[in-house]
Amino acid sequence: MEAEVMKAELAPYYDPRTNLRYANADVFKLVRSLPNEYVQRYLALRKAQVVLK
Repeated sequence: MEAEVMKAELAPYYDPRTNLRYANADVFKLVRSLPNEYVQRYLALRKAQVVLK
């Protein structure tokens, strides 16, 4: 999740399913492997909650 915390210039891509930003394919795999509960908690901290399907 470190890449998600970075500024958009350093993490130019985002996962449309989770709205988390990532910098490369390795981080994308990590983002997709996170349990939905973790993603929702992180997005709540950012006040950017989404409903994952």
